[in-house]
This record gives sequence, structure tokens and C-alpha cells, in this order.
Amino acid sequence: MRIAFREQALFSLKEIRTYLALRWTRKELETLKREINQELGNISSGLVKHQKYSDEIYFALVGKNNVKMFYTISEDEILVLDFFSVRKDPESLKLRLNTEK
Repeated sequence: MRIAFREQALFSLKEIRTYLALRWTRKELETLKREINQELGNISSGLVKHQKYSDEIYFALVGKNNVKMFYTISEDEILVLDFFSVRKDPESLKLRLNTEK
């Protein structure tokens, strides 16, 4: 199964990593990276089904439950839509989250 990242997801992840780099150790940042890859592997292999955000959008908690990874699944692709820090106002997510690439 192919894994793709929407541009917004890459931007958000970079923003989150920059913020966390000031507060976390290098080991914790590596853990975030490992957890993202592990969750994508689990999703790809069908080992896990996460909680739904809406009809076609799911989310997984990664980075010691500090970051939500939003994604959709089609027959041949996992599309990561966005990463969102759980410390932010949840209302700000609704404006940014859509399924366009």
C-alpha cells in the first residue's frame, strides 16, 4: 500500500518538530518519528483501525500522545492529511482539514 503525505501534513509536522525540539530531547524526537512510521506500517498491514474523526478520516495519537495524525485510506493508498498538536485549540483544526491533496 502506498503512503502519501499532503503538503499541509508535511508543513504541520515540521512546525511541530520545531516546537518540540525546544522542549524535548533528541531521543524523544526520534521516538515521534518511529511512532509515526510504526503507525503507518500498522495501518498499511491492516493490523489496526483507529478512531474516526469524520466519515472517511481517521486519527492516531503519536509522539507520546502529544500529536494527532489524521489520514484517509483508499484501496491502494494511505493519505496523511495533517498532524495536529493536542495542545492547540481543536477549533483551529476544522478550518484546515480537508481531503484534497
